[in-house]
Amino acid sequence: MKRYRWLLALLGAVLAPASGASAPLLDAADTVAGIPRAALDSFAETEVYGRLAGSRAPGAMIVVVDRQGNRYERAFGTLGPKDGTPLDTRRHLFHIASETKVITALGILQLAEAGRLSLDDDIETRLGGLRLKPEGGAPITIRHLLQHRAGIGNIPMVGSGLRDTRDHPPLETYLAEHAPKRLRPPGREIAYTNGAYTLLGRIIETASGEPYEHYIASRIFEPLGMTFARFPGTAAAPAPIAQGLFVSPGGTTAFPAVDTTTRPSGDAMMTAHEIGSFLVMMLNGGRYQGRQVIGGKALDTLYNDCWSADPVFGGRCLGPTRILRGGTPIYLHGGDYITSLSGWYILPEQGVALWVGNTSSVPIDDGVFEAFLKRFHPALAAVHAPKGTGPVESDLGGTYRINSQTMSASGRFFELLMPGSEYSVETRADGISVNGRRYVRIGPDLFRAPGPPAIDGDTLRFRRDGDGRVFAFHSNARSATKIDAAGSAHVARAVFGITIAALAALFLFAAVRTALAFRRDTPKALPALAAITGLLFVAGTLAALSLPAAGPFVMFGFPTLFRAAQALWALGGVAAVAMCITLVRVLARPMDRAAGIAVVVSAALFMAMLVRWEFL
Repeated sequence: MKRYRWLLALLGAVLAPASGASAPLLDAADTVAGIPRAALDSFAETEVYGRLAGSRAPGAMIVVVDRQGNRYERAFGTLGPKDGTPLDTRRHLFHIASETKVITALGILQLAEAGRLSLDDDIETRLGGLRLKPEGGAPITIRHLLQHRAGIGNIPMVGSGLRDTRDHPPLETYLAEHAPKRLRPPGREIAYTNGAYTLLGRIIETASGEPYEHYIASRIFEPLGMTFARFPGTAAAPAPIAQGLFVSPGGTTAFPAVDTTTRPSGDAMMTAHEIGSFLVMMLNGGRYQGRQVIGGKALDTLYNDCWSADPVFGGRCLGPTRILRGGTPIYLHGGDYITSLSGWYILPEQGVALWVGNTSSVPIDDGVFEAFLKRFHPALAAVHAPKGTGPVESDLGGTYRINSQTMSASGRFFELLMPGSEYSVETRADGISVNGRRYVRIGPDLFRAPGPPAIDGDTLRFRRDGDGRVFAFHSNARSATKIDAAGSAHVARAVFGITIAALAALFLFAAVRTALAFRRDTPKALPALAAITGLLFVAGTLAALSLPAAGPFVMFGFPTLFRAAQALWALGGVAAVAMCITLVRVLARPMDRAAGIAVVVSAALFMAMLVRWEFL
């Protein structure tokens, strides 16, 4: 049968499914990690192609590999929403986004293996003179960065109007202006940030003497035979890039791909076939086709140097997350490029790894992975049936905020006003409820949700300080701090809310006064006009909060909107000065003067709070 494999491949290409799926890639083995190709084919049709309609993605791909280098690859759909070219695992690039972080971690471990740095080095001795603010805190180590335990905030991904490599500043220059800030003591909690891995990219540069992109290309991409893999803007793209859609309640939007400044945290592109080569190396002790890309001991360190709040968790390792299913470790990392989502999963004990990606903002990767376990490794997908133990601790209830910063100051500001990243914990007689999800107590301050195991969040560990007070809880790969213990978040929300409400009321009052004054043809409308224009300063400030940050608009090519926001801010500043001058006019009526003064006070309070909470 094997001698006719070429004929079968030809027939498969001719008789490809009319569903828009490409023919599966055939190689020399009938199985991958002991799984027959026919079974993988059926699985891909059902779980990948079957989810395309729900995700509204133009295309999706799956790769399954084993230690011997056997692989199964399958693509479904098209290259983009306006390009009917069938998606190809070998010829089309895919934005792997945050999966780039593990490639950055490999670069760090290579340098540690060569003796050029230590994972316990204070990062400020490795950043070429860069100092984090505020200065004088406890040392942050390279290991802290790798495990997202540095206690630092995030940083902008792109600058206003950044579109391609012509606007791309070197990491050294960019970090000098946008270095992440210290938010909490290092080593205590997990807080996923792009800032940590951007700093690691700079450390690669100072330790190797090469630009980050050059180092990764020569030490990782080339040894793995990746001829297409690259970072945007570093050279002309050798292959078309898969384009996706942002899905919202109002419909779908296509965005062009652009460059970012935080390449070490999430900017690599490669084909699905090349991702398979990377996974073979990760399964095979750092070797790929006879080449040792990274030492076996270094790779063991990447897998096994993990931190977690409890032994029941897998924890954050040096790049990937480790989850445990029945004591069996599984390593994974996902990537979110807004219009494309993907994730890889490595099962070392089973000798298999897979990657799944689709080109829309609706993910399918975790769902496909869980279906893979259920189909081929059912013991790892067993349903939880936790048994309650003892009374529930009475002091766990409250509001907890995820210890991770969004990419933009505006995002953080509006999250504060309209919390989208908070957990409400309520205690019950039979356990706790977290945003409506039920958890059963399985140990002191330890809870698990009934039902199928999840990638993250089905087990929670609450943590206490030296005085026994609950200050945070951890899941496998993230943490959240109790707001009451964190300080004045509730006070800040109240002050911001009252100030914005006052400004809105003043705006309505000033608008009515101005309309009446114009109707009466009187010049005494100037104070009311000044009050209205003074609000431009606040509105411009809100818009400008996201100018140096990576909201979807600036990331996907709408710098004109942000140029307008800058103009609005400048105009607001002029208006504020004019308002102050107008307020002292003798002709101003007391009512108008009072309104103007109220605007000045409210705007000043608003600005002071923005500075206090480091939004500006």
